[in-house]
Amino acid sequence: MVETEAGKGTAFLIKLPLTTSIIEGLVVRLGENRFVLPILDVHLTLIPKKEQLYDVQDRESECLILAGEVIPIMRLHEFFDVEADVMVPEEAIIVVVKYGDKKYGLMVDELLHRQQIVVKNLGETFVNLPGITGGTILGDGRVGLILDPETLIHRSHNINMTIN
Repeated sequence: MVETEAGKGTAFLIKLPLTTSIIEGLVVRLGENRFVLPILDVHLTLIPKKEQLYDVQDRESECLILAGEVIPIMRLHEFFDVEADVMVPEEAIIVVVKYGDKKYGLMVDELLHRQQIVVKNLGETFVNLPGITGGTILGDGRVGLILDPETLIHRSHNINMTIN
């Protein structure tokens, strides 16, 4: 809405939906799927060397040792039950995120690009999708699901605790 009053000026009123926000995101690929990590959650990305990876219990390469810190690795393809091109951490890209005072590694196939994205609510149908906070339409027309690292890590810990 535009209101103009002679001698006083012009006022512009713009109404934006509350469910829309714009964030800076890192777009990653996991098989045919595209996911977006909020850039503020990303600590660093790396391709780990074999000597940086350690086994935990009966699973190979479950932890990354980086600057003396043990960083658990979460295999996103297993969490979301999707096909991935890379199945082992030594061939994957690890996106290190922080949760509280601890770091965690999220295993992805490829880093695609960094971009500003418009966050869209996924509606009632997807309200209980764990680890997903919304969606966006990417530049190539694909849908990108926006990850919530805090929820992913929390859910992963609960799943691992019940399995062990």
